[in-house]
Amino acid sequence: FDEKQIEPFFPFGFGLSYTKFHLSNLRMNKDVIKGRGNFTISVDIENIGETAGAEVIQVYIEDIECSIDRPPKELQGFEKIFLKPGEKETVNISLDESALEFYSDTKGKFIIEEGSFTIYVGSSSRDLNLSTLLDFKK
Repeated sequence: FDEKQIEPFFPFGFGLSYTKFHLSNLRMNKDVIKGRGNFTISVDIENIGETAGAEVIQVYIEDIECSIDRPPKELQGFEKIFLKPGEKETVNISLDESALEFYSDTKGKFIIEEGSFTIYVGSSSRDLNLSTLLDFKK
């Protein structure tokens, strides 16, 4: 859908709710990964509606400099949170370097290429209003 710019009726991860949420303050504990390791994505979420409800925070990653064709965005993590009206929380989603990997047919294994990755955070594949960059070095 992203590559062909087709707008789906219901994007991946879409869910109906009786309330509204606002995401803000995207941050990561690292902006560069060297070799193997974990990284944590944090985002604040606030229930700005008048009803309690649940929201699923989703993390998508785009490999900006990949040597092969990859999907524009790949879902790599998610966390469901329940908030009362007016309540605000910080959601932390931890990932490891495997979130950056792809399968190499020529090498016969999963690999990560050095380069930059865009980290997108939102509530569905079409509602990704927050983003930041992550660099991977071997």
